[in-house]
Amino acid sequence: MKNLLLAIVALMALQSCNSADITENNEVNAKLSKTINAKNDSLITAMVTTNLQIYYALESPEYKKHRQTTNIRPSTLFKNGVLKPKFSVYDEFYVVNSGSYVVTDVVSKNHGYTFTFRNDRPESYVSLLKVSGHQYDSLLAVTYGLTDDGWKIYAVDMFGLGNWGIDVNGYYHKAEQNEEKGYLVNAYVNARNASELINRGDDVKLHWDNEGEIIDYAKQLEADINSEYAFPMVLNKISTKPAVLGLQPRAIVNHILPCIDYYSVIPLNDTAQLREEKDAIKRELRSSLKGINFNAPVMFRAYDNENGTGDNHHFIDK
Repeated sequence: MKNLLLAIVALMALQSCNSADITENNEVNAKLSKTINAKNDSLITAMVTTNLQIYYALESPEYKKHRQTTNIRPSTLFKNGVLKPKFSVYDEFYVVNSGSYVVTDVVSKNHGYTFTFRNDRPESYVSLLKVSGHQYDSLLAVTYGLTDDGWKIYAVDMFGLGNWGIDVNGYYHKAEQNEEKGYLVNAYVNARNASELINRGDDVKLHWDNEGEIIDYAKQLEADINSEYAFPMVLNKISTKPAVLGLQPRAIVNHILPCIDYYSVIPLNDTAQLREEKDAIKRELRSSLKGINFNAPVMFRAYDNENGTGDNHHFIDK
C-alpha cells in the first residue's frame, strides 16, 4: 500500500512537471524579455556595487532570507572583480504552471542542458546569463516569480560553463576531434576540462544532456594514457637525464593545453640552460610521446625535486 501511494505521488508530480507551458528565447514576448533583462542588469549592478536598495527592489521576501544565510554568493565574485561586470543572455524561459511549488524542467534546445527549478509563483521567468572572469565562463541562473508587486527574484544559482567562449560540449567535441587525429593527450586535456566543468551532486539544478558520457570519456582517456605511457619517463638520451613526471591540463594563454611536468637537475634560476633542456625534451618527446600535438600550444614545467611539488619554472611553446 505504501509503495502504491508513493507511485501515485510520483505520477502526480510528473504530470505537474509536464503540464508547464514553456516559451523559450526568441518565442518569448519581446516586451517581457526587455523587462526581465533590465532587472538582470540591475542585479549585476547591485552585485558589483553592493547596492542594497537595488537588491531590496528586486528580491522577493523569501529570497532576502536566503541571500542573507547562503554560503554561495556570486555577488562576492563581482564585487572582488573575479567576474566582469557584464552579462549576455545564454537562454531565457517564460514558464506558466497551474499552481505554485511545482518542480519543472526547462530544456535548452540551443545548448544541450536541462535546468530544474521549483516555482514559487504560477508564472516564472528563468534567465540563464553567461558571465565571465579572466579565464572562466559561468552560468548565472536567475529565477523570477510574478507577484502582485511585479517580477521578483526567488533564486540565483551559479554553474560552470566553460573557458574563453567554449562551453562543456565544445571542449567535449574538441576532445573527440583530437582523438580522431591521434592526439590522445590533447583529447584527454579537453575531455578532462569538460568533465571538471560539470557540477556534481544530487541537488544540482543544471545537468548537461551527455554529462555522464563526458565524465566516463575523460576517465577512459586517462586510463588509456596511463596504459600507454609509464611515468616517470626518464629521457636518457638527454645529457641531464630529465624525468617526465606526468601530464596535466592547464588553462593559460586562452587555451586548455597539455602541461608536461618534469624533474630537472638544472637550477631553476638558470633559465638559459633550462630552455636548452626544454627544447631537447620537446625533440625527444616528438618521437616517444606521439599523443601530443606539438604544433599546438604546450606547457613545460620543470621541478627541482622528483616529487613534482614545490618550486618550478615553466615555458609555454605557442
